[in-house]
Amino acid sequence: MQVPLFAALGLIGIVAGTLAWRYAAPRSGRAAKSVAYGVGTVLALVTRFARDSLAYAGDGQHQDIGGKVIHVAPRTTSSIVSKSISKGTGRSSYRGLLKVHEGAHHARSNVECDALLINDTSRTDTYPYIEIDENDANVGHEASVSKLGEDQLFYLMSRGIAEEDASKMVVNGFVEPIVKELPMEYAIELNRLIELQMEGSVG
Repeated sequence: MQVPLFAALGLIGIVAGTLAWRYAAPRSGRAAKSVAYGVGTVLALVTRFARDSLAYAGDGQHQDIGGKVIHVAPRTTSSIVSKSISKGTGRSSYRGLLKVHEGAHHARSNVECDALLINDTSRTDTYPYIEIDENDANVGHEASVSKLGEDQLFYLMSRGIAEEDASKMVVNGFVEPIVKELPMEYAIELNRLIELQMEGSVG
């Protein structure tokens, strides 16, 4: 099917499937809680598309999330921001596909993956796949990994904040760019879930 036919059909966008695979296998054998806000597959036929994802991996969990963006029309723009938090023996992974078809000239896309490690035993991985069949396209990918730092905790604790509360504040600041885009009721619930998961993470 030719690209002009897609555009002529006036499709707004297609969200097909999801790459939010999650499994929990705690050593205790009990079911583990998980926090994940996932990304699906997007066929870029609109002028601009943005999508965010957030995952939390606790002890014995592997949170594997990601997304696909496929540009098939000219002058389309997409953006994916993926954030993950790993605690204890938790592991988080991001895997995604960004594809620009031939004829999707002046397409622009950026993928940003940020990870926060709570302790030395947690882990994070990023597996980006980028396929570009159009010469006139602007595509970028960036990834960063940071650890819950002693300096951050010391700064907050020196102002009378308990260590556990200080760690929760750092995590909330890390996820704030995504949380602020959610409706208020979902944002409040997500912050509560993260705080519950963070209990006992220090000390």
